[in-house]
Amino acid sequence: DELLQDIEMAKTYSKAAVKTFFFSVWQVVILSKIIYSICERIMEKPSGTDYHESESCVIKFVEDHEELIKLNFLGIIREIAKKRSNKLDIEDAGILDWLHEDYLKPLIKVIKYYFASMNFKYCRIVIMADGLDKAWDTKNDLTFQSEMIFTLLEVEEKLQKILVDKKAKQISVRQIMFLRKDIYEYLR
Repeated sequence: DELLQDIEMAKTYSKAAVKTFFFSVWQVVILSKIIYSICERIMEKPSGTDYHESESCVIKFVEDHEELIKLNFLGIIREIAKKRSNKLDIEDAGILDWLHEDYLKPLIKVIKYYFASMNFKYCRIVIMADGLDKAWDTKNDLTFQSEMIFTLLEVEEKLQKILVDKKAKQISVRQIMFLRKDIYEYLR
């Protein structure tokens, strides 16, 4: 029900504003899951192991932002609305400024520092997306939900560019998305 209210509100925004906003939200969600996954691997090390400085940065970032890191796409949107006094005007540049300056840029910096400091030449990140059909209701206008899925499809290339470092380490980003047949047909 809350998603459908957000959909009604989002109809008033320009398509470009929605797409830009969704790209940012997907970046937050995916990069948050990546840093959380990295942190879990670091924490699996035997107790008493010394952490590399970059590993300590990952752990600290996850501890400092644990609530936001665990949110999904719609949870991030709700958190942004809360930060903006329950007003979600995605055409307001201040929303993206807060998201980028206070969270996304530091997150990218920590992830890139970690990848640059680790002694491997190649890294593959696979994004698996499922459950995108939870709010898919053919009784409503599907523009909002469609744009949410389309931006997820397009974010892969953008993430790969963000994560490339100067030491020429290759970071491959791929995604696997599970969609119901009716949703796939609609999107096609």
